[in-house]
Amino acid sequence: MLDQGTLNATGLIALSVFFLVGSLSLYSLVKDNRLIRFKGKSLEKNKILMSSLLRNKFKTDLLYEGDQIMTYYRRGSLWGFAMRIIVLLDDEDVLINVSRFNQIGIKSPFHGVSSNKLSRSLIEDFEKLETGALMD
Repeated sequence: MLDQGTLNATGLIALSVFFLVGSLSLYSLVKDNRLIRFKGKSLEKNKILMSSLLRNKFKTDLLYEGDQIMTYYRRGSLWGFAMRIIVLLDDEDVLINVSRFNQIGIKSPFHGVSSNKLSRSLIEDFEKLETGALMD
């Protein structure tokens, strides 16, 4: 038979796990559909730099480009989630959003932190490429 201390510890661990999962889910819901805006140079230069950055970073030519939009989509696999990157070009500004999906296309509530980290990494790489400091 379990004593009261063991039951309290087990309950506290279970509550902590649910709190952590709930916090990550809430963070993802708030951040997932938000575009991050940053300054670039000009519409044409931003388009060239971002296209080059995405093609090199993800080693792909599967980049869909319009006049002021580009998207990249990587399908999910048995071991990995799908990823979608949307880039909007607004004169001198660039807006970016990264989302992750499971195998059936439902947004992942657990990847908000890593998606935000990837967005920030892309912005940093863009700024380095813009100043000529990125030599990949």
